[in-house]
Amino acid sequence: DALYSNRCTAHSINLLKDDVAFPANIMAQIRYNSKPSLAKIEINADDEINIEFENPQLAITPGQSIVFYEDNTLIGGAIIK
Repeated sequence: DALYSNRCTAHSINLLKDDVAFPANIMAQIRYNSKPSLAKIEINADDEINIEFENPQLAITPGQSIVFYEDNTLIGGAIIK
C-alpha cells in the first residue's frame, strides 16, 4: 500500500495543444505499459503541474515521464518531480 499515491508534481512541461484550460480533467499515464487514468491537472505558482489521480497509481517515481491525453490524443507531457 505504501507504493501507491494519488498525486504528484511534474516539471519541464511540454504541451502540444495550445488551448488547455487549467485546471483540467484529463487522462494521465505514468508508464508506457500502464493504462491512462483520470486526473485533475493544474499549473502551480512555480510553473509546474500538480497532478491528482482519481485512483492511486503504483510507484510514481521522480524522473519518470508523465503524459496527458484528451480523447485518445496526446496533448503533452512532463517529468515527475
